[in-house]
Amino acid sequence: MAHDLPHFLFQMTSLRISPDLLLYIYCGLIVLSVVPFGLVDILPQTLILILMCILGGVAVVLYGPPERGQWVFGTALAIFSLMALWILFQTVEIPFTRSDDLVWAKARTMAAAAKTISVEPADTLAALLQIALPAVTFLTGLIVADRSKDDQAMLRFLASAAGILAMYGLYQFLFLPDTLLGETKKAYQESLTATFVNRNTNATFFGLGLLMQLTLLFDSFLFKTDKASAELQSNATLPRLYYCFISLATFAALMLTQSRAGVFLTAFAILVYTPFLASQWLRIFPNSFVRLGSRWLRVAVVIAAACLGTGFFLLFASKAMLRANIQGLEDARFCIWPDVVRATYNNWLFGTGFGTFRTVFSGYRDSRCGIFNIFDRAHNTYLEGFLTLGVIFPVVALLVLAALLFIFWRGYRNRRRNRHYAVLGLAATILVWGHALVDFSIQIPGFSVFYAAFLSGVVCVCYKHTLKPAASKNAALHKYNNDEIELELIY
Repeated sequence: MAHDLPHFLFQMTSLRISPDLLLYIYCGLIVLSVVPFGLVDILPQTLILILMCILGGVAVVLYGPPERGQWVFGTALAIFSLMALWILFQTVEIPFTRSDDLVWAKARTMAAAAKTISVEPADTLAALLQIALPAVTFLTGLIVADRSKDDQAMLRFLASAAGILAMYGLYQFLFLPDTLLGETKKAYQESLTATFVNRNTNATFFGLGLLMQLTLLFDSFLFKTDKASAELQSNATLPRLYYCFISLATFAALMLTQSRAGVFLTAFAILVYTPFLASQWLRIFPNSFVRLGSRWLRVAVVIAAACLGTGFFLLFASKAMLRANIQGLEDARFCIWPDVVRATYNNWLFGTGFGTFRTVFSGYRDSRCGIFNIFDRAHNTYLEGFLTLGVIFPVVALLVLAALLFIFWRGYRNRRRNRHYAVLGLAATILVWGHALVDFSIQIPGFSVFYAAFLSGVVCVCYKHTLKPAASKNAALHKYNNDEIELELIY
């Protein structure tokens, strides 16, 4: 009996804590990560990480690892463990030369410093939080979203949070233009910066939120017009108005950030996404138009959707391209990239230590790029990652990208009604990973946490349980938690 007591206590606890409650707590932590200036200070980073670890631990104890996409959970855990061990390895003393950089070798000899890969071991250990936060968020999100009855609940919450923050950003920009979260605004006076300090991070955040809101607006129209769904059809009016409103607010906030790359890449992501939404509508409701039995008519509708997406693309990108034409493409970030490449060449194997870019780059900086700016970041996540982490970074980045693309491909192949969520994940990845080429939005902890939560929600939609094949090869009717009957094809 004493041996069964712990198991009995866990059972009692699991009865009192519902999966939906854990999901609400999880989403609340995501919002807390975005609000305080994007979580750039180490104290709130540590607090959010502790709370997220506690939530993840409780979820694992109560429900175990996720059932959907178990290999995704295991792969993510393995990659995070590998990166954490590599970063710790960069901070321990080693008996061999860490790089071919003679400048740092002489400096260490003069200072009698320990032989570590990282030139600043303390900074490297502190920067480990930037890897741990999105990793733990993604792992925890897989568990809580897997146990939720509603697949889209997390994505709806994230989309609503982005819309509310966009409205707050508009209010702050119009009525309190010299303040940022109640403090005096010191940078980007002419741009909307809702809760993040950098306008480019705001643009990536609002672009991701807009993609989710447009998807949910599209979903609000996916109701059949038969008698069985008449009640659902009448109840869909309010969600449609709501998503229209927050989409317009987010669109306005995105444009007011005046971020060239953020606006351009959001427009490009929508351009890629729109034809898939059109084809999805035709696939689900082939009789919604005038007997779309003709393949040419289907192609015409998809082309029309692509033209509409192109129109949005031009509408989005025109102001950004005008700003680029006026200011030119001469930017300090482009000027320093050759110096970053040169530093990476000298430290390509083991790196200089995660989080040490500012310290290392000062020794490679060319005065022709100006002497007034201080570069804390390389404005290119891939270059900075290669420089500070070494050869392991491009390998891990390619593995993560390949895993994401496989997840989206599987979701698009195996889902029917919700296969556009896989394309949503692809469009968001184009936006976020593309912006990482010219800026550091994904390196801001608040945004990386938000993006990790978004990915966990998309993974759970892509890996939703499907019914086992029956004796016959006919399709099976599966009732979803939103009381809508969906025809799920079994492969």
